[in-house]
Amino acid sequence: MSGHLSRGTVMSEPRNLVRVCSALLAASLFAGCVTTPKREALPLQQAARHNQKGLRAEETSNLKRAGAEFAEAYRLYSSIENYPGMVTALINSSRLFRTAGELESAEAVTDRAVLLAVNTPELAPEVWFEKAKLSLLKGGVEEALLWSEKALAASPDTEQHRMLNLSARIYLGKGQRARAGELAEEGLKKSRKQSDRQEEANALRLIGELELLEKRQKGAIDRFSEALAIDKELALPRKISADLRALSQCYELMGDRVTAAAYLDRAVEVSVSHGDHKQAVVDLEKLHLLQEQIGQKDAAFKTEELIRKLRQVQK
Repeated sequence: MSGHLSRGTVMSEPRNLVRVCSALLAASLFAGCVTTPKREALPLQQAARHNQKGLRAEETSNLKRAGAEFAEAYRLYSSIENYPGMVTALINSSRLFRTAGELESAEAVTDRAVLLAVNTPELAPEVWFEKAKLSLLKGGVEEALLWSEKALAASPDTEQHRMLNLSARIYLGKGQRARAGELAEEGLKKSRKQSDRQEEANALRLIGELELLEKRQKGAIDRFSEALAIDKELALPRKISADLRALSQCYELMGDRVTAAAYLDRAVEVSVSHGDHKQAVVDLEKLHLLQEQIGQKDAAFKTEELIRKLRQVQK
């Protein structure tokens, strides 16, 4: 696997961290993890350790370290032709490249995973799921829809909610709000059935966006607030920041710029504290405009200073 990973901001955070847990070559790409057999072969033990190290590094936004760990996991799995492990490492790497905005590298490893998935059909829906997310990011809405529908048709019932949420996101991108709403509501129902709080929040965020597009700001505020409560419970900084940003937008559209600025200020603090400086700068620029509009000159000056500092850090 080639490509460059920097310690950067996240475009699309991982939904369910991918874990390789079985010496019987049945890698799990979903929420749970089976017990590691006692007599697991040494290469499998080593590969699994690198995979776990990569996941921990990813959780702390150390994308460069995570990339190196996933690459080593892939090398070890490849040395013994362990297809489930190889596919898992490739999906992890694709998600990481996608996170760093390196879409060409993400596409390269995902395409490799698509080819290998024929040898491990139990993981094929997850490969197609990743392919759909990547296609959507690249602006290929129709291609994304094809991959997502393929993943949805092949995925087990326990994973349907994740696929439904992605399909809803794609239909939203197509401008088909009614269909997006139907899928998001179904995704929300199934997420709750599976007790998947992270996907429940994703569905709520989608429904909030639809409410906002229909100019039902109060309904959107309720949905984003529900998502925020879950994301805080799960301690997901990027999602928390996104929820606060969405709430800021709601209040701005309602004409309450003071409250909008307060929510955006909170989003900035979360992003800065988490090291997501790129997103923080984007939000600070918007915050600066709001502060000027509501006459908060001192705050606007401080915001401008922080923008300059963060830009220096990014260089």
